[in-house]
Amino acid sequence: MQSKNPLRHLLAMIVLLVPMAYLGYVWNELPPRIALHFGASGQANGWGDRNGLLVQTIIVTVITLVAYIVVVNAHKLDKKRTHGVKPPMFDTIAFVAVLFMSIISLAIIINGINPDGMLFNKIVLPATGMFFIFIGNVMYSIRPNRFVGVRIPWTLNNDDNWKHTHRLAGKLFFAGGLMITFVSLVYKTEIAAMFMSGIVLIILVITVGYSYNFYRTTQKNKA
Repeated sequence: MQSKNPLRHLLAMIVLLVPMAYLGYVWNELPPRIALHFGASGQANGWGDRNGLLVQTIIVTVITLVAYIVVVNAHKLDKKRTHGVKPPMFDTIAFVAVLFMSIISLAIIINGINPDGMLFNKIVLPATGMFFIFIGNVMYSIRPNRFVGVRIPWTLNNDDNWKHTHRLAGKLFFAGGLMITFVSLVYKTEIAAMFMSGIVLIILVITVGYSYNFYRTTQKNKA
């Protein structure tokens, strides 16, 4: 991973390994039965022992590492598909993704120690909300490309469609992220999880619908 900013890669690797280090630190405190998977409502629906938690954490760490390497080198792997996105943007996206996945892994480990806590509501959902806020900010600066962004036929075939769709999507993700963060800190897990699912659906429908309508309007103006 060659980069003009190797310290960022070092920091990303430290963040990536924090869950593994923390798991080792609390290993003897873990109970025999641990929640390993959570449903959309925030309730645990998959269980195992601490060895299962170790395997899961290792798998998530490896997958996240591979994804990080691919993203930071995306402009080298496929220059055509990544045209329009500067390399520093990929570094930022990759780092935030590593941070987000590490938070999720840590949350699962912490829940193993304190299964009665409001883990999902107080850690995972706010983190998801802040991740949405980040996406909203990034949307404004992503130029047309085939690697990141709202990659649907109407945006990929028209630069104006791409620009206007991403401006709208950026606002929606930012506002949605703020609302998800607030609701997850104030309301119960079930309500917050349902609210987040609704926000995601609304963002997708409005964004795709807007892009399609922009396409239809453009076609009519050409006629």
